[in-house]
Amino acid sequence: MQSTFLRDVGVALVTFVCLACPAKAGEDDISSKALSILKMPLTTVRVAVEAAPFYPVPDTNSEPIWSFGWMAHLSVDERQMPDAPHGWISIKKIGKVKGRKDDIPEGWVRRRDVVIPGDYKKVIGCWPVKSVVYVGGDYAAEVTFEMDGSARVKEWGDEEWINQQPAHQAHVYMARNIVAISAVKRGGPGFFTSGYRPAERKLYPEGAPADEQELFPEVLLKDCPSVPLLAP
Repeated sequence: MQSTFLRDVGVALVTFVCLACPAKAGEDDISSKALSILKMPLTTVRVAVEAAPFYPVPDTNSEPIWSFGWMAHLSVDERQMPDAPHGWISIKKIGKVKGRKDDIPEGWVRRRDVVIPGDYKKVIGCWPVKSVVYVGGDYAAEVTFEMDGSARVKEWGDEEWINQQPAHQAHVYMARNIVAISAVKRGGPGFFTSGYRPAERKLYPEGAPADEQELFPEVLLKDCPSVPLLAP
């Protein structure tokens, strides 16, 4: 089931194991968690602000090369994490992006502008979305939720073996305005990540509103904050 999540992040072998693991108390950097769990040189981070400047050097006085929008996923070389200046993350070569004719080289983003795997915490209450259908290319997932963040995911694809799989038990994890829906079973698939707009209480997969999603009745949400309750 690995390939379904890779279709979401768009980078080979990245973060689905970490997304199912809430951060340990006091753990605020990617290096220890990602290196110990993934055992791989690359992972991805998600942009958690509307526009994240991309700098050629770790200095805000330098002229930004580019600006990445909300929910953009960027490759991180974990081997460089221990030596990165405080407050910065080194991003590997991006390649071509929409709006530019040339490749974007390696550069830097501010730590505060992105969400890393160790940031995610388990949703434990006031989850507002009752159901959502996620479609990405030839892959689709129908997700039904409970307000405690637990979920059931039925996957569909162009290969029959995917359609024959039973629904997976999953859970919602959240970091700022980014959510990840991952299997409960450790080492199981991470299904997809999505943006979340608190004012609307809706999911925005890949930064765009999902075509099909339903919220829980307002009577159940009236005493809930706009941001779901997270584990400490």
